[in-house]
Amino acid sequence: MAAPRDAALKRLSLAVGRRLRRAGLMIATAESCTGGLLAKCLTDIAGSSDYFERGWVTYSNAAKQANLGVAPGLIERPIGWDDRVWLSWSPDAGVVLTR
Repeated sequence: MAAPRDAALKRLSLAVGRRLRRAGLMIATAESCTGGLLAKCLTDIAGSSDYFERGWVTYSNAAKQANLGVAPGLIERPIGWDDRVWLSWSPDAGVVLTR
């Protein structure tokens, strides 16, 4: 599957922003391998502070442990990543929608 192009990302970001604003929700993101791309796309939209709360880019294992509460045993393995890692992110990090 090819990565979305800039125009597609902008369309998706606009749609997400409209839905969040309409619902009165805020979003916070926690990213790793994407290097902050999700937060960048969402905040490229004028007025995004209406719905974008904050974002974390936690690329290193140490950052995931310190900022997201990931247990060392989950990421101190050769591959360092699987679904259990992002599922273990603390409830106040990751993709969170709030009213």
